[in-house]
Amino acid sequence: MSNILTPHPTMNSPDVLANAVDSILEDILTWLRHDGDPNPDPEETKSALASALRYHRNGYEAARELENTHFWQPDAELVELLDGFSTHQAYKNALKVWVCENKIEIDFQNGGSRHLGRQARRDP
Repeated sequence: MSNILTPHPTMNSPDVLANAVDSILEDILTWLRHDGDPNPDPEETKSALASALRYHRNGYEAARELENTHFWQPDAELVELLDGFSTHQAYKNALKVWVCENKIEIDFQNGGSRHLGRQARRDP
């Protein structure tokens, strides 16, 4: 058995970002249909969203990025949909998988103490 850990996921890890984009994809595809695209390509849409949302977590800024780089015509509804975007849950899920895959165990016992810096604290 190897003691080498796989890379720790981050909020901007490609897999985390892709899973978070999946969480809003259907709403965005519906918006695109209402905006005049009768058959938006889900893969192109995912790619555009991942590109815009990688560095812009503000809905307005992400919508402007989509307008400038992918020629979308954003409106208040799109901004609101993008404002609901978060990588938090996808990150938590990826972190749980990473902990399980790497068989990480924390050996705390109820009532035990642990050292944080120079202080000793009791476990809850």
